[in-house]
Order: sequence, then structure tokens, then C-alpha cells
Amino acid sequence: MARVVGTIGKPNFDEGELADGFEVRWMSLVQAEECIRSVATNDYLGRFVTDRELTILEEAKKYL
Repeated sequence: MARVVGTIGKPNFDEGELADGFEVRWMSLVQAEECIRSVATNDYLGRFVTDRELTILEEAKKYL
């Protein structure tokens, strides 16, 4: 989550992130929540990441 000030630059992903298909996608909080909820993962760590990201978005909505 970020507020853009100035020109948007190119992300600097490491090799592992690039191999995993990381990308920057700009969207609203509601769209981000829907996007995260739509991801189905059987990965043990992935479930914790999903829970963490949803918690961050829920808390952010309280302040924005």
C-alpha cells in the first residue's frame, strides 16, 4: 500500500521474485482485498501470507 508522489519508477525485484512472477499492480483497497481472497493456495506458508495481507488491508481501511 502506498501513495505515489512524483514519477512511478520501475520495481527492483530480486531473481527469486522474478522467477515467482512478482509484479506491481495498482488497485483500490477493495480490489486488493478481492484479489487476495481470490487466490487459492495449498502452500503452508502461502496461507499465512494471505492472512497477513488481509489483516493489513483491514487495518488500513480504519485509517484511510
